[in-house]
Amino acid sequence: MSERGRGRAFSEGNPDCNGWELLDVIDAVNYVRKHYEECIVDPDVVYFEGGSGGGGNAYAIVGKLPDFFAAATAMCGIADYAVWYENDTIGEFQDELDVWIGFPPKIDPEAYMSRSGITLADNLLTPLFIAHGDMDIRVPVEHARMYMERIHKLGFNERVHYLELEGVGTREHWGNASEAQMRQMMELSERNRIHNAAPIQIPDQGSFIVAGYLITKKFAVVLNSLDQVAIVHYDLNKNEFTVTGDRINVYSIQRWCDSRNN
Repeated sequence: MSERGRGRAFSEGNPDCNGWELLDVIDAVNYVRKHYEECIVDPDVVYFEGGSGGGGNAYAIVGKLPDFFAAATAMCGIADYAVWYENDTIGEFQDELDVWIGFPPKIDPEAYMSRSGITLADNLLTPLFIAHGDMDIRVPVEHARMYMERIHKLGFNERVHYLELEGVGTREHWGNASEAQMRQMMELSERNRIHNAAPIQIPDQGSFIVAGYLITKKFAVVLNSLDQVAIVHYDLNKNEFTVTGDRINVYSIQRWCDSRNN
């Protein structure tokens, strides 16, 4: 896990999209835990909030690290990168995704699935607040609606609160938003954090979707490629793991007891 890609703007590393770049977030959290310990009320209660590309990160990171965040907020986020690619009528983001992922979705649909938070909705344990403007052009509200449709099918309604802002969005995500609408969004995001101030615990047995990798406080599964999607069935009491997927032949599993190891 050492070759973590950032690849955005002036940062170091390889170009990346919801792959190893998400572990940079965990590195940042662990740095703060170590160097600013006196400022932290509870080091095990961590929150995530992101908008636009960061909103896409939010959808994915709560699925790839299902017990790391006590609560999260996804604002105007990309839930499905293949849909975002295909609906980019002016090619604004296609060139970037061709670099970040390496090719268009028609070449390898599973690689885009692996980066998309909607693929990982089954893993959602983190209380999630979603906000999206219904007129957003750059990241259409379809992404939030698709994600919520999946949440409803899974019966996870109590885990997600969704705010759709009427009349909001131009080529700027919050274009035409009123002060009242922005205040409502911020208040609901903060409420999600206030009401969820306890660490998430995964069960000792169950299953998760693995999109490139899955990291929990108790174990991790890393596939041979970030472009792959699998399912892991596990029983920690028996120390049993089964990983299945259409293209899975090489993967690694790690177990640990110390929650700080992730």
